[in-house]
Order: sequence, then structure tokens, then C-alpha cells
Amino acid sequence: MTQLTRTPLPGDGDINPPAAGEVVAGPFSSEPLGAQLHKVLRYLKKELRPVSPEEIEEALQIRLQRDSELWVNLVGNPRVLLESDGRWRWRSKYYLRNRDDLLNLLKTSVEGIPVSELQDSYRDALRDIRELAYERNPPLILAFRPSEHTKEVILFPNDPTLYVRISEQVRKLWQSIPIPDSSVVYDYLLQRGLKQGSNHEAVRAALAPTGAQRPPQLKRRARPGARSSGSSSTRRIRLTNVHLEGTGIDLSRDYEPSS
Repeated sequence: MTQLTRTPLPGDGDINPPAAGEVVAGPFSSEPLGAQLHKVLRYLKKELRPVSPEEIEEALQIRLQRDSELWVNLVGNPRVLLESDGRWRWRSKYYLRNRDDLLNLLKTSVEGIPVSELQDSYRDALRDIRELAYERNPPLILAFRPSEHTKEVILFPNDPTLYVRISEQVRKLWQSIPIPDSSVVYDYLLQRGLKQGSNHEAVRAALAPTGAQRPPQLKRRARPGARSSGSSSTRRIRLTNVHLEGTGIDLSRDYEPSS
């Protein structure tokens, strides 16, 4: 499947007409060439399917002949695709024709694809996305929002073979298995050769059952340089009495004044 990229435009309605010298009335219409081009682009975006030149002429009441000015401008427009059978279609970011193409594209995507980049791929793209993501069990597409602050939806492929039907009996047996306390698991691992670290007591206390240990008291950290009123400074000062060396004074003992 060939992936096609489109040239971004300022907006859906901001379709730039050809240069001033090229905007002239076609030989088969009284409308300017720019107006005819705009009508064709709007029509193709609304249809989102391959359309023959005859259908365009009948729907828009304009003449679309090969090698005419309108034809040449459509061929050179980045939002239009001329298929090999001569039909025209809206050029989306990804060349998709049906839901099979949609699923195959998503399977090759690792980071997911936004819905906004797929909704104009073909006519029933949004309907297929809703059905594959929300109306199937299990779903073939998973839809996620990156955050609660965005409306963008990202699509990912989903493998239905990962869903296994489990009987109610197996569910009850699984739920009946008692889960040991975390401290019991820790003791069991110690008995099986787990090496005790230097923080053994802290780990043991953290794994104690809920309510057995009193939560530690959190102390507010004082600002650097701030001193609380009525308290002495706790800053330790290192004193070096190098100048007293050799005087015979024992510096390892507290000073006791002579009586």
C-alpha cells in the first residue's frame, strides 16, 4: 500500500486558486477557472470516493475535458489524485479505499494514528472506525485520548486473539486463592536465600500489615539560613587548634579550670 502525503494548507476553505495569469474563463464555461477549480475540490472532498469526469460535469454543470485548463490545474493540485482509470478523488494523507486498508495501515503503526488523519481517507472511514472500535467484541481498534485536555483521538490496532474466554468456575477458583501479606512474602524470600541488605529493618517495617506501624512524622524543612526563635543553632563548626600543638595541653579532654 502506497502512503501518500499531502501539502498542508492554511485551512479546509483556504484553497488557493492558480496564479493570476492562469485564472481565465474556460472555453466551455462562463465561470472563472478559479471558481471551477474550487467547486471541484469541494465536491471531491464531500464525496471521498473516485469520481469520473462525467459525474463531475453532471453534478457541477462544468466541462472537464482532458488537457483543458481545468484538467491541467487539477492534475497539479496537491489535494487531488488522478487514478489510473481516469477517475478523480480527494487526496488524503493515507491512500485508503476500505476498512481492510484501514486495518492494515494501523497494524504497521507503532505510535498510533490520529482520527483526524484518517477521516477523509474514504467515504465511510468514520463509520468503520466507530464500528471497529466500539461495536465489536473484542474490538479490532483501540481508541485513546492522550490527555483529558485534548479532543484528539489516537487509534491503535488490537489483536482479538489475545482475548480468551474464561469459564465462571475458573474465575471463582482464581478469586478463592488467598493472597499472602507482603511481610510474609518477604520472610519467605529470606528463607529461600534472599540476601538481607543494610536497610533490612526499613524494608521489614514498610512491608508490615496496614495499621501495625505508626506512620513516620514528617518535619518541615527549614529554609537555608533561617533560625527558629528560642533555639540555638544546630550547625556544627569544626575547630582546628593547630596553634596549640606542642604546648603540652591534652586536646582530647574537656577543659577544667584550676580551682
